[in-house]
Amino acid sequence: TMACPNCGETKLMHRVCPSCGFYDNRSIVIPKK
Repeated sequence: TMACPNCGETKLMHRVCPSCGFYDNRSIVIPKK
């Protein structure tokens, strides 16, 4: 796992962050809250 560069939450490497929807410094999805 790694820290998301956008929000700092733990996420799996090479996966979209489940917290903020960022991946590779781009916003990929709108997070479902």
